[in-house]
Order: sequence, then structure tokens, then C-alpha cells
Amino acid sequence: MIIGSARMAARRMAAARVSPFAGARAELAATGVRRLSTAPAVRISPTRVALGLGAAAGVVGLGALGAHLQSNPALGKTLGLGGSAWSPLVQQRVAATMAAFGYTITATGLVAAGLWRAGAVSAIAAVNPWVVMGLGLASSVACVMAINSMDASNTAGNIAALTAFATANAVPLCVMGTLGAPILLRAGLYTGVVVGALSAVAASSPSDRFLSMGGPLAIGLGLVVVASLGSAIFPTTAVGGVLSAVSLYGGTGLFGAFVLYDTSRIIHTAKHTPSPTEVAAATGTATEQYHPYRQSIGIYLDSINLFIRIATLLAGSQGRRK
Repeated sequence: MIIGSARMAARRMAAARVSPFAGARAELAATGVRRLSTAPAVRISPTRVALGLGAAAGVVGLGALGAHLQSNPALGKTLGLGGSAWSPLVQQRVAATMAAFGYTITATGLVAAGLWRAGAVSAIAAVNPWVVMGLGLASSVACVMAINSMDASNTAGNIAALTAFATANAVPLCVMGTLGAPILLRAGLYTGVVVGALSAVAASSPSDRFLSMGGPLAIGLGLVVVASLGSAIFPTTAVGGVLSAVSLYGGTGLFGAFVLYDTSRIIHTAKHTPSPTEVAAATGTATEQYHPYRQSIGIYLDSINLFIRIATLLAGSQGRRK
């Protein structure tokens, strides 16, 4: 059974905000202005630009690999991935979903980087972190509700809602700039590879087997959200350390599984949503009922949550080497 997208989206948005960075935000609220005011400026080098472009291309390009394999079944068989070819309508729907996903990810990165370079992090760090998380979550939920209320044909409205959604997610994420550009660029590149590879596996799967993971994933998501909340409430205790590890390592595996689930859900919905011709036969009006903007939200949130956790792991690994 396919889980209600609105409820799952709200939980994943909470997981992205009440993340392993919740404790870091609390610390920044007390000392962030002093620390951030002395942070060195990030120099833009050709290598960093190339890594950033590679990360963006990895998320979108590798995520579309499954669609390419399905439209070229001979290549899929050569690679041992199997699968059957999609109809042109399904290919068009999946491509539109990936385009919406790519737009939202790109907008989030650009807004977060712009806020960081404009010095907005000092103002965000000075606010109670629970207020930042609460306002961001409320704004994101409102944007998702707006997207759910609009028809897919309302391109301008959906793009505006996606832009607002990306901005709402970028505001708390810009605090991660304190980790430094090298870590964030590597995390973006690794996230792109992981999301692309898992999407390719799900897209080339000969059946909807990954959709059966919905129930266990919902339970796991609840546990990760609770663990994240606990680690934010008790950041300096032994219990908080255990909960933080559950949120970090368990969340990484969980959202990797969510990529498989959400990719399968996108394809399943693209295949089984009535075509405009079928709708016209039933209602007399040919309308597209498949909603690519709505379908892109799940895999977007998976990518954001993976990025946060991969960046945290990279930062911890670098700290231990020092």
C-alpha cells in the first residue's frame, strides 16, 4: 500500500530539521555570532566549482539513469538490470518529475549559499533553534499543502510553491555552512551518487517490490524522528549520544531505503494514473491527472536528509583525523 504522501512528507521534513544538527544549532545560538564573525571567507576555486556542478549533475543525471535503462531495455539486459520498457507517456511523466526534483534541489542549494554569503547565518544562529525549526517546518508543510491543492497544469503556481518550499528548507540548512565548503561539496557529490545509484536500481526493478517497504519505513521514520528529538533535548548526556547515533547512522540507511521506495512510487504512479485520453473518454475533457511536482517532494526530502547525514559523517571523520 502506498503511504499518504502528505503525512510522510511532514515526518521527513521534521527529520530534516530535528536532525543531528539540532544540538549544533543550540550551540550556535549561544556562541554562533562570535564564531561566525571570525570564520574565514570561502574562496571559489575551479575545483570547487567543478565539484559543485558534479554534485548537481549527479543528483539529477544519475537519478534519470533508470528512465534511460527502461527506455532502452537492451542496455538494461546488457548491464544485467533487466526491466521492461516504459511507454512514452510514462517516460514523459518520470522525466517531468525528475525535472521538478532537480529544480527544487538546485534552488535549495542556491538559496542556502546566498544566505550564507549574505551573513544571514548570524541572525539565524541568534534565534532559538526550536523557533527556527518550528517556523521552517510550518512553512514547508504550508508549501506542500499548496502544491497538493493545485492542478498539475498550473505550472506557474507549482513552480512558485516549489521555490517557496526550497527557500523554507534552505534557511535552516544554511547553518551547515559552518562545516566548510570542501565537506559540503563532497557531501553533495556523494549524495548525488547514492541517490542516483539507488534510483537506477529501483527504476530497473522488474516489479514494484520496493513499494512493500512502506510500512516498515514509516515505523523506522518515526523512530528516527523521536531519536533526533531526544538527541536535541539531551545533547550532552549519554542517552543523547546514543539517540544521536541512531538518528545519524539509522537515518542514513533509512533514507537510502526511502529513495528506493519513492522512486518505485513515482514509476508506479506514472504507470497507473489514467492518461489524458482515458480521462477524456470518462469525463469529456482531456486533462493530465499525474502531478510531477507533488511526486517529486518525497525523493527531494530523501536527498536532503541523506545530504545532512553524509555531511555530518564527513565532518566527524575529519575531526577525528585532526
